[in-house]
Amino acid sequence: MKNYLPLMLFCFLLITGCSHQKKMTPEQLMQDYKLTRQKIDNGEIKFAGGDGTSFDKAVVIIGAKSPRFGIKAEYIYLEMHYGKPNVDWRLVQQSLAFDDNKFFDILEIVIIKSGKIIEIYYDISDFRKYRGRK
Repeated sequence: MKNYLPLMLFCFLLITGCSHQKKMTPEQLMQDYKLTRQKIDNGEIKFAGGDGTSFDKAVVIIGAKSPRFGIKAEYIYLEMHYGKPNVDWRLVQQSLAFDDNKFFDILEIVIIKSGKIIEIYYDISDFRKYRGRK
């Protein structure tokens, strides 16, 4: 139980902190998506690391100066490698993990055509430090 206490505390703080964030309109979400895509295209946000198949091979998101851009970058990475959301793949669940002193987002997706379920691991430590900033 002692090993899980820091993770449980972190999850509680994450959930309570996220519940106070201002909701965005669809137009604002699309604007953020386009801005994140632009940051990826011009090299401000980069994908490094591995192919995302495990903690050791996680996709590392570098240069996202806030979770706002980092999380959108995760979904753009999925589009770049697996196609359009809800056409080629669908999100099953997203979870947060802590391993080897790093923060990870794990996105479980299903490939619609084959039904295959894939987990993609993202090392979000670089943009996690900016939590609370826009």
